[in-house]
Amino acid sequence: MGACESGATPHVDGGVGRKLVVLGDAQVGLRYGEAVQLGVRYVLDDDAEEAVRGPVRFSIFGDPGGSTLSRDTVQTDGSGGAHVTLTAGSQEGSSFSVHASAAGAADAVFDVSVSKLQFVHVDAVLVDPLAKPGTRTLVAALFSGKTCMQVPAAPMLVGASRTVSSAPAAKATLSFLNLLSGSYALVGRLESMGALVAYGCIDLPAALLPPGTFLSVPLPLVPTSPDVSGSFTLSTSLTTKRNARADSRFSPVDIVDRCPGHSAQLLLDAITSEAPATRQALLTAQRGTATPSTAGTSTVGCRPALVGTVDSLDARLGALLDATVDGAQRVALVSDLDTILASGVLASTLALSPTIAHPGDTSSTGLRYEGRHTAMTVAFALGTPLDLALLGVPARSIRGIDVTTAGGRLGIGKHVLGLELPALWGETFSTASVAARLPALTDPTWSGWLRGAVDAVQHGGKTGCAAVEDLLCEQTGTAGCAGTLLTACEDAVTSVGDALETLFAGGDGLTLAGSATLFDGDGDLVTDSLRAGSFTASGPLDGMLPFTGTRVK
Repeated sequence: MGACESGATPHVDGGVGRKLVVLGDAQVGLRYGEAVQLGVRYVLDDDAEEAVRGPVRFSIFGDPGGSTLSRDTVQTDGSGGAHVTLTAGSQEGSSFSVHASAAGAADAVFDVSVSKLQFVHVDAVLVDPLAKPGTRTLVAALFSGKTCMQVPAAPMLVGASRTVSSAPAAKATLSFLNLLSGSYALVGRLESMGALVAYGCIDLPAALLPPGTFLSVPLPLVPTSPDVSGSFTLSTSLTTKRNARADSRFSPVDIVDRCPGHSAQLLLDAITSEAPATRQALLTAQRGTATPSTAGTSTVGCRPALVGTVDSLDARLGALLDATVDGAQRVALVSDLDTILASGVLASTLALSPTIAHPGDTSSTGLRYEGRHTAMTVAFALGTPLDLALLGVPARSIRGIDVTTAGGRLGIGKHVLGLELPALWGETFSTASVAARLPALTDPTWSGWLRGAVDAVQHGGKTGCAAVEDLLCEQTGTAGCAGTLLTACEDAVTSVGDALETLFAGGDGLTLAGSATLFDGDGDLVTDSLRAGSFTASGPLDGMLPFTGTRVK
C-alpha cells in the first residue's frame, strides 16, 4: 500500500471505551528492503483489556520512499490482535509513520525510519520543576529540521515528528530510537490535565548527531507563564484608617473625635498661645493637664473633661460648639471621613507590551514587558466616582514600567502615580459629607464647618468670638479681660481650620510596586485575569494594597 494523501486524517469511529495497544516497538528502523511485522491489540479500555472483534485499518502518513504495507485492513483474531507487514523501500532518509485505527479507539502510531546508515538514539531526561506534588505528565517531542526559535511554547503540541510521554512521575528518561541523522529541536513539556505548565527546548544540530550517535540530553523545564501582552483593567483598594497610620496627618481630627473638648481643645490651644501672658496662666489652670489618648497606632494628648470637680474650660467651650447647628454634626462628619478613608477604590489600566531583557540580565526564566499604568477614576463609599482626567490630575499615566512574568506570577516595577489622593479625600468629604449634611454652609470644608460653628456660639448675650471671649473671661476673671481675646479667637479659627485642612493637602504621588497571579482560564497561554494582586505602597498610603485585573477584550 502507498501513503495517504497529504493532509488526510486517520479514520476514528468516535465510540468510547476501547483502545489500541502497540505490540513490540513503536519506533522502527529499517534497512533497504527489510520487512517487519507491525502489530496492535484492539481491547476494551479497562483493567481486564478484553479483546474486541473488528477491523483495524493501517495507513501510512508522510513520504514512505517506496515502503509498503501488506494490507490496509485486518480483522482482529481471538486475542484482539491485528498484524501487517511493512517492507522498506530503497529511498535514503525516509521518515514516516504508520497509523493503526479502529472504531472507538485513539490511533496507535508507529514511527519509521529507513536508512542504510546507522540510526541515532536520543534520550531526553526531564524533571518536573514544580515543588508542589501533583499528577502531571512529562512529554518529549522532536521537530525534524527545526530550531527552538521555530517551536515556541504552545497550549497544544502540534507538528512534532515524534512524541514520547511518561506515566505521571517527577522524573523521566524518554527515548527516541531509530532516528535519522539530522538536526532537531528537542522539546520538553510538563502537562497537567492536558494543560501546559512547564516547557523547555534544546537545539540538536546535525553535527551533534552523526550516524550511530547515542546522546543523553538533560532538558530543563521552566514553569510557563501565559502571555500578558495587551491591556488589563485594575481595581485597587485605596483604604486606610486614622488609627492605623504611623504618621500624624490626622492628629487634629483625632483630637476632634476623641478628646472631651474636641474642636474646643484645638481652639483653646491656639487662643492660649496668643493671649496676654497673665491670661495664659489663668486659662491653663482652667484646662487641666493633657494626658495621652491612644487608639491603634494613633496617640494624641487630650485635656480632661473635669478640673477637680468642675467642668474644664475645654469641656465648657466644647458644649457651646456642639449646641450649634454646624457643631452638632461633628460626630457625623468624623464618621463620614472614616468611611471615605476606608473605602477608596482606584480604577486604572495597565497596558503591557513585550520588550527585550535589560542589558546584563542573566536570568534564564521569565519574560519582560514594558508597562503603562493609567489612573482613571477613584471611587469612595460616599459620593460619585471622581474622573481624574476631568479633574486635571497630573502624572496620572506613567510609561516605561518594568514588568516581568515568571512562574505564573506578574511582577510590576516601582512607579509613581500622581493621584493626589489626599485632595480626592477632601473633594469627596466636601461634596458628599459637609455639603450634604450642612447645605446652608457656604464653605463646605473643615475650615468652613469650624467657622460656622464658632460664629454661631452664644454666651452672655453675645455671639461668635465675642461669646467665646465672654466665656473665657467669666471663667478666668473679668477684670481687664474684655477685648483681649477677640483677635486671638479669630486667629485661632483660621489656624485651626488650616490645620484640619492639612490632612487633604500634599500633591505627592502614590508609589507602587507589586505582583499578581496570572490566570489563564481556557488554557490558551494568554492571561485572562490577574488574581491575588498586591501593591506595596508608600506616600499618602503605606502598606499593602490588594488589586485584581481583568483583560480588556
